[in-house]
Amino acid sequence: MGIYGNNFDYGDSFYKDEGGGKSGKGWYSPDTTFTFFPNWLFPVKLSYEYNTVISATRRKYEQRKPLRSQLNPQRKHIFTVTEQAVGSERVWNYLISLHADSQAVPIFSEPCLPSGSGSLAGVSVVGVVNPIESYYNLRQLTEFVAVIDRLEEIDTEVIYLDSITAADREINLDAAIVGAFQREHTVLFPVFQAYLTGNNRDDITDSVANIRIEFTEFDT
Repeated sequence: MGIYGNNFDYGDSFYKDEGGGKSGKGWYSPDTTFTFFPNWLFPVKLSYEYNTVISATRRKYEQRKPLRSQLNPQRKHIFTVTEQAVGSERVWNYLISLHADSQAVPIFSEPCLPSGSGSLAGVSVVGVVNPIESYYNLRQLTEFVAVIDRLEEIDTEVIYLDSITAADREINLDAAIVGAFQREHTVLFPVFQAYLTGNNRDDITDSVANIRIEFTEFDT
């Protein structure tokens, strides 16, 4: 589940040493990383809120001013996870346990699938097959990228994003990937810090449940 420490530092301290050899520039430690994938049969929504106020100049022209300390919008991600049997209980209990813990929440509409084959261990420049040149969050609003093993055999890593090379479809990470992620089973997502602000469970049968989840970005 990508747990490399239990503290979140939103300041300038991106230098983490979590023990076990996982050290170096770019490590980021949210309380945990949300890695349950949405069911795309249901809407996956990502909304943006711009907290601004309109004032008038002396010549009566309207001028919009931001009220946030940062000019970036506050994002809200809403989606539904469908699980069965033990899986549904796992997701539900996980959500209940969050309380006020922050999450590194993937932006599921901007998946980055590595190109080629083989291990990503030691790699800091990842070529992908997706059109990242059209990914708004990855290009404009993202500081961190989550590296997720879709087989759930390797802990997720969240690494500081250095830059992207859109023309070559390359993601340049600020630290090398540590785990032996296999490209064929790995997906990278831009992530943002958020808190759980809503969850609702709909039991379809005695063993299948749809769980609607809402994450709201930490307002800086």
